[in-house]
Amino acid sequence: MTPSFVSSGADLVSMAPPDLFSDVTSGGSDFGDTDTGGDTAFSDEGEVDNTPDMPEAEEGSDPVEVDEGGDPETPVAAAAVMEPSDLPEGVTKGKDRNGKPGLFVTPERWDNIYPHHQLVQQVSELIGEPATVEQLKLRHDAYIGQENLYTALTSADPNSQAAVLNDFYNEMAREVSEGGVASDPAVPFAESFYSTTKERSPAAFAALRMSAARDFVGEIFREAAESGDTALFQSGQHIARMLAGMGKDVTDPAKVRSVADRMKIPFYTHAEMGGLKQGTDPIAQLRAENQRLQEQISGRTTNTQAAQFGEWSNRTNSAIASSVLSDAVTPALATVAESWKSYPADYQRLVIEPLHREVEAALKTDPVLAQRVSTLKTLASRAATAQKRDEIGQQIVQSYVNRAKQIADVKRKPILEFAATWKAERSAQTHKRLTAAQNQSAPKGAAGAVPRSVLGNADPSAKAGGSYDAKSAAQEARRLIFGGA
Repeated sequence: MTPSFVSSGADLVSMAPPDLFSDVTSGGSDFGDTDTGGDTAFSDEGEVDNTPDMPEAEEGSDPVEVDEGGDPETPVAAAAVMEPSDLPEGVTKGKDRNGKPGLFVTPERWDNIYPHHQLVQQVSELIGEPATVEQLKLRHDAYIGQENLYTALTSADPNSQAAVLNDFYNEMAREVSEGGVASDPAVPFAESFYSTTKERSPAAFAALRMSAARDFVGEIFREAAESGDTALFQSGQHIARMLAGMGKDVTDPAKVRSVADRMKIPFYTHAEMGGLKQGTDPIAQLRAENQRLQEQISGRTTNTQAAQFGEWSNRTNSAIASSVLSDAVTPALATVAESWKSYPADYQRLVIEPLHREVEAALKTDPVLAQRVSTLKTLASRAATAQKRDEIGQQIVQSYVNRAKQIADVKRKPILEFAATWKAERSAQTHKRLTAAQNQSAPKGAAGAVPRSVLGNADPSAKAGGSYDAKSAAQEARRLIFGGA
């Protein structure tokens, strides 16, 4: 891309990809707008209009100019037709000292835009193609998918882990059906899994061998029952006793069965051989009953865990609500808080509360945040200790705060503009009342004259002996009404 001429020596827009510029001019981006400068409104003529009580631009600082010339199809030309109300915070449309129209940004705004441009350039080099929202979303989804994969594998939940293996085997079957591989890749995968498990996790390998041994012993008993081979049936009993860790000296079938049942190892007596042949498995029935009783006990434990998880959820939700306000909304308004010190109630009503509502509404509808929080809550539900759940809760709170900061930077501009207009109008009304009070004339009459009542207001000297003198009071009233001495 060939950069157009920029009078300040730096081209703000032509160096940035179109997607970045569209994010900036639309007033919202996942990268966030970290502008910390004052809020300035612009008139239709492009001149800076500093509203009352709002911080003004720093004196002696030259704005960074963006040339509007060039190809009409470039992002710069598209931005040139925007109305002042559509421009991002810190950007104004006007003319330079030579009368040439263009877009202007404050130094603070430039300090935020240029690092974002460099970030996009670095990301583009990293991924090997232009950084667009679609490309970043694709990679973000892949990251979330990988995170969910490892979460399921490390969850200790057999159902979640089985779902991952099913996905693997589905992909292997698809490759076979589409001709991607000549043989079933699940076979070498199973062999590699067996040998790797044997080497890396002795406990897991022992569990794997025991599962295979249980199946093998069960097959021996079924084969012996169907064929009537009592010798094979007896061999199955010997193998079951060996797996249960019982020596040859234990000959009581009841003792062997007690231990074998606890270890879920098939064991049958010769008396049960006929029923097993007919498809009736008394051991399976006994295990089903044991499973039902275990589920009842486990249900009580689950209720206790659910109560603990509910308490954790309530604490986490409270921490989210307070942290979003204190760590995201309030800092986003730090640049204007000082100018509202004389109006604390109005600042709360017109600035803080509206921005807080906007941020909370956006957080509730953010799909990326919802996906991330859902994964973390799943981890918390599986956590074995309260400390681990609390650590995950802190991650959830921080995820909300990070996203709330980005949303607050985008949503604050219209709220601050409305509040500034309201404060300017209030200041004008107050000034008008004070002016009217200063210009009000005093009551007409002789200077220094004090009105006096004609009744009951006699001079103390007219009171003979300290009591009321009616004659003196009448004379005083006559002087007040008709004048004279």
